[in-house]
Amino acid sequence: MPLLGGRRVAPYAAIVPAAAGALLVACYVPVLLWAPLLGAVTWAYWRRRCRD
Repeated sequence: MPLLGGRRVAPYAAIVPAAAGALLVACYVPVLLWAPLLGAVTWAYWRRRCRD
């Protein structure tokens, strides 16, 4: 790694940011599904309420 000059990196200095990044990405995934899920729920509502 630049600026470390061959020194060892503490494991938690790599683990904590990686775990935080993985958690944030996992929390972002439902946002990607928002539009298709909203469309499906709207269509189901229309079918239930407006069709004879």
